[in-house]
Amino acid sequence: MRSNSTRLREIITSGCQKRRQYNALWPLSGSDSTRLFLGRYLHTGPCSGRAYWWSHTGVRLDHGLWTTDGASRHLLQSRLYRGLFPACGRHSEGRHVSDRTRQAGVTFDLERLIGIPEASVHVIFEERNGRSNAGGTDIGLNQNAGPVKYRLTQFYWEQGFLNDRIDIQVGRTEPTLEFAVSDLSCTSVTGIFCAQPGTWYSQNVNKAYPASEWGGRINLAVTPQIYFKVGAYEDTTLSSGFLPAGFDWRTSNATGVFIPAEVGYLTGFGSARLPSKYDVGFWYDTSQYTVGNQPGNPTVTGRQGGYIQLQQTVWRPDPKTNQSLTLFGGAIWYNNSPAYTGQYYAGLYDRAPWGASRPLDSIGLYGTMATINQSDTACSPINCTGTPHRGAPFDKTFLFEVNYGIGIVPGVTAKPYAAWSVQPFTQANPAARVENGVALGVEFTVVFEQLFNFPVFIPH
Repeated sequence: MRSNSTRLREIITSGCQKRRQYNALWPLSGSDSTRLFLGRYLHTGPCSGRAYWWSHTGVRLDHGLWTTDGASRHLLQSRLYRGLFPACGRHSEGRHVSDRTRQAGVTFDLERLIGIPEASVHVIFEERNGRSNAGGTDIGLNQNAGPVKYRLTQFYWEQGFLNDRIDIQVGRTEPTLEFAVSDLSCTSVTGIFCAQPGTWYSQNVNKAYPASEWGGRINLAVTPQIYFKVGAYEDTTLSSGFLPAGFDWRTSNATGVFIPAEVGYLTGFGSARLPSKYDVGFWYDTSQYTVGNQPGNPTVTGRQGGYIQLQQTVWRPDPKTNQSLTLFGGAIWYNNSPAYTGQYYAGLYDRAPWGASRPLDSIGLYGTMATINQSDTACSPINCTGTPHRGAPFDKTFLFEVNYGIGIVPGVTAKPYAAWSVQPFTQANPAARVENGVALGVEFTVVFEQLFNFPVFIPH
């Protein structure tokens, strides 16, 4: 019996162990957390003796580099930009943006190094620069924008028990790579589903990756396919803005605790002809927040969210390869949210759409709708700290994306994409009427662990 974290890692390596053809990579929640970002490009190369040598030493290195370069045009009432697209009206905006993300990490296998059974230490540093192209939305038209100076993003101990039936992480970490994620997280270039649904991050106080805080989680393998996990993470103001270098570990700035839990069912390409992942989860945030649309701006405690996610591979012509078509969808609902009542999303992901002739290519289609609580975004004169307004001008916002991943060699990918934002909404300016926007760009990725065939760490 294996925990879901370990099973996700086994899914990643099953192709390396059993097949020497093109192997789509399943990134993970769990021990090898860096793989959600390093592995989001979904492909790995064949096996080699060099990979075995790296794993045999007990030290595994990770390094990734990816950039996004794109342009958008949308209409704003409040700002004008000069950019790649010419102005086409009184409130036109043409904007060219680019960002770059670099990540480096190391995993120490303590069982091989010093004989501690089922133990490992994980360290990740990350740097981001460039600027975000939010397009007037909280979800964003590009993800992973900077600026974030090189910082310690993760530094945690992972300990397995009973052959990883129980798996525990504790240290400097965050829930971003653990809850409400899947192997398809961050295959989009926009923030529709990376790593969680895009509205997740603005509806609680907990800081998202690459910020870090004290915390951890316990994962229980109920059966080889069914898992349950629960975590607790510090809410802190120290990581606000991603500015600290990640070495300020004080707890004096803690404001509360973020508590997520999830139960799910998971199979992979190595264990099922048509892999699937289904999960249901819940989170509770104990931090206080101010209700700005009520007289006196009362302070209350306890935001909650619940979610369900469904993912099913529906076509796989040859079980010896990972060429396949996967459908996915989900929903998340919020209680005591400052703006949103929920988000709904769906899409499809086509691995190796042209078969053996283009084994590293992919096609992704994504769409999401977020529902807005208009009354909660209002700001009445009696208690408004800014300009009084009647709240959001509409009760729904939409974002759509299509991308094509061009696998140049294993570990090197170019991904052109187009995104369309309908009724953009942002909590920072809820009353703004932002016209629909279009973003065009390309994401270029170099994942050195795949390019040089570094191994995937799997607990013992």
